[in-house]
Amino acid sequence: MANRNIHKGNTKKNLVWNGVLLVCPFLFIGLMAVASSFWGWHVAQEKYPLFSVLVYPKQAAVPPEEPDPVVSVPAESGDDKDDPPPEEYFVPHVYLDDQWAVMHVDGWEKDAVKVYYGCSKTALKKGAGTWGGSRLCGQDGKLVLCAHVTTWFYELETTPVGTRITLETDYGTYVYQVRETLVFEKSDNTILANTDGEETLVLYTCYPRSVGYRYTAQRMALICDKIEGKTWVKRG
Repeated sequence: MANRNIHKGNTKKNLVWNGVLLVCPFLFIGLMAVASSFWGWHVAQEKYPLFSVLVYPKQAAVPPEEPDPVVSVPAESGDDKDDPPPEEYFVPHVYLDDQWAVMHVDGWEKDAVKVYYGCSKTALKKGAGTWGGSRLCGQDGKLVLCAHVTTWFYELETTPVGTRITLETDYGTYVYQVRETLVFEKSDNTILANTDGEETLVLYTCYPRSVGYRYTAQRMALICDKIEGKTWVKRG
């Protein structure tokens, strides 16, 4: 009888140890997966800033951190001691799908087009979107706006060179003038890629509009130069 109890006790212990040995590999794999996820998330945020915008759109701002004070540098100002001191300015936070400007295009029947940050379906239903990676007004780079050809940018195809386009923001009014129009393949992103150093505005949509926005392989763009509006640069 005693031997039977001892045998039962040993059997229970063996079952417990077998269970522990069976579970341990899964626990180890789980811990490694969690550690790898945290490491991968950290690397992705550092290497690809837009990754945080796509995953947490309401937590990523432009700029993503607290804004730095910047000052205007008018083109006509020099080293003259009589020049007025530069204005201080803080870049506003802009979140995905937030409206940040209103656009007016001379000659268009559709006036006061609302401009949103990002090119999501939500933004493009309500107005023009801001292409990811482009600058904003006054940041001395390329500002790229897009919208559906069947709605907000229906008149883009017939907009002539020389047309003025005005963007009203919370921090100032900016005026651009169409320098040229061009047609490019939708897979060609070189037209949209940012180029710092000279502020330009690019409006683009599907082409031709007679086909509609779902079936076109080409895009049409207006390339515009800034003719009015302050340029904001970081202090120092």
